[in-house]
Amino acid sequence: MQTRRIILGLFSVLLVFSLASCDLLNQILNLSTVEVQAESVTLNDDNSIAFRIYNAGSESIADIEVWVLLSDDIIIDKNDDRVATVFVTIGSELTQSTIVEFGDLDLTEIPDGSYYVGIYVDPNNLVVETSETNNTAASQSRLVISTMSNDATLASLVLDDGTGPIALTPAFDPAATSYTASVANSVSSVTINAVPTDSGATVSGTGVHDISVGNNVFEVTVTAPNGVTREIYTITV
Repeated sequence: MQTRRIILGLFSVLLVFSLASCDLLNQILNLSTVEVQAESVTLNDDNSIAFRIYNAGSESIADIEVWVLLSDDIIIDKNDDRVATVFVTIGSELTQSTIVEFGDLDLTEIPDGSYYVGIYVDPNNLVVETSETNNTAASQSRLVISTMSNDATLASLVLDDGTGPIALTPAFDPAATSYTASVANSVSSVTINAVPTDSGATVSGTGVHDISVGNNVFEVTVTAPNGVTREIYTITV
């Protein structure tokens, strides 16, 4: 009788252990209901960064961490320079698009140069997934970082009809970028002169321009020494 009790007790322990193992296995499998993938990174014309991540899982996730990184090559890893951290909420079987403005990047420790922009989704592996190999993506174009001046304003803007300067409305102010002016119908051309505030900036759109009766719109574009920042001044004659 004593032997039977021991055998029966052992069977009971094995049965409980087996059921516990099944529960544990189910819990592990259920952890993979979030499957996040880094889809793409795009560098926009204004140097803002747009990235897309996709959740192929059956459950949504809130505030998943995403690192924005700068890399010398197109292969993104955690050792690249992190310039922003973003938290994204994404539903199940959905793609989430996010934009990070250039001004929000922390570039204080980044040397001048040209970099690929990448993202690393869930870099600390806080979300359990069946695959951790698809959590990075990189841009196809490079972001140019320069500590040169970003001043793209004008120090002066003068419109001349051949007899002298023409008054601008409003009066010129480097911070104002839209102006109007009036000339006689007999005037067939005007000359635009512009001087940048920073001597290292470049200016286009100046010189002699033909005009006709009606509204004539001219644009003067100033590009800062850093080659990135631009300002457009508009004159309607």
